[in-house]
Amino acid sequence: MIITDAYSTTYGQIELDESDLGKLQSILYIQDYNQKKITFSTGLNIYYITPFTKKEVTEIPLLKFPAIISGPGHEQKTIMVDIRPFINTQRTLKEDTIIATNQTEMTLAIIRGVLNAYFIDDISHVKSSLKYANTVYAGLISDTIGKRFGLNPEEQLKVFIVAYAYYTTLFTNEKELTENHKLLIIKDATLASRAGAHFVKPIVEALTPMGYVTDLVTNIKNAVGGVRLEELNSGLLITILASTWYGTFSKEILAVSLEHVPTFTAIVGVSSTQRFWKKSLIYSICERYGKGGKLEEYLRSLSRMTMDAENE
Repeated sequence: MIITDAYSTTYGQIELDESDLGKLQSILYIQDYNQKKITFSTGLNIYYITPFTKKEVTEIPLLKFPAIISGPGHEQKTIMVDIRPFINTQRTLKEDTIIATNQTEMTLAIIRGVLNAYFIDDISHVKSSLKYANTVYAGLISDTIGKRFGLNPEEQLKVFIVAYAYYTTLFTNEKELTENHKLLIIKDATLASRAGAHFVKPIVEALTPMGYVTDLVTNIKNAVGGVRLEELNSGLLITILASTWYGTFSKEILAVSLEHVPTFTAIVGVSSTQRFWKKSLIYSICERYGKGGKLEEYLRSLSRMTMDAENE
């Protein structure tokens, strides 16, 4: 299922309530739109919340994820990115300036916003240009579950294939996999997993409809079989994934990324370029599956997308 707003994911829904949305909409109503940073071809805007935002800062809820807001009187949607946790302000008689106190994590916040805009603006471009993230997603899920439950190599490979298939469903609103979609998954998952098509095909053919992370877990348990994964549920999956990455709001960001493509693609990007995350399990998985130039090409594509947006 295509989920464009991180706050519409299973985990994200608990992070923002209606009163918070109202406050964010009020910001858009009173803001000077000359302050917006990026405008896409569809008119979609990206707006950064800083201490200079013309509203009492204490009234604005802290956004852990980019939020998609339609402000009063504004037909086009705006993606609001909160960079307040990563900056300080320096006030002088002449001007007020922003000083980055955590450039690394501010970069992640900005990239998530940009990729969120691309995901809305041209989802097919994200799917084709950042396809490598699909393999990293499957590798992360299979490694984490495999180690937690002591799965053998064949069982772990089954988890990889199911996770790979699930990630592809995040680009479509089809309730069930079509035959063409299954054939494409079999082809791509066979290449990504280096398993034979004879092994991949029956696993893909047996998949039940997947839309949310709970469906991912159900299909993983069905594929592996037995009682080994009896205790696995979406909450436990989020808990065991928490150790694979770190940083401000890392658990919440990872939880959302399971259903939100822009968040996961951003995580793959910064984990592979920022020294801060070079000791994370996610980075080691990026390196393992990124041989043969796959990771380098992914990073080039990501760089082109974010640089183009910043130059709009």
